[in-house]
Amino acid sequence: MIRENFIMNFNGKENRLVYLTAPEESFSGKFHPFINEKNIHTLNREFNLAYAHVESNGNTKMIFLDLALKTMRLIR
Repeated sequence: MIRENFIMNFNGKENRLVYLTAPEESFSGKFHPFINEKNIHTLNREFNLAYAHVESNGNTKMIFLDLALKTMRLIR
């Protein structure tokens, strides 16, 4: 979803590289302005780090809370 919203910033909804279902498209219509070149790399790194922590049997509640707080800070 992050990739799709990042691509939407460049060419809009008519971009052929964006593949979204109807519910995803309605969400992305409001969300895509917050994903840009300033925060895409950091968001990617944080989601990959959270994935690695969950994969290594970390406490999922703490991991997702931390990810949510970092994501909120990055999209502001």
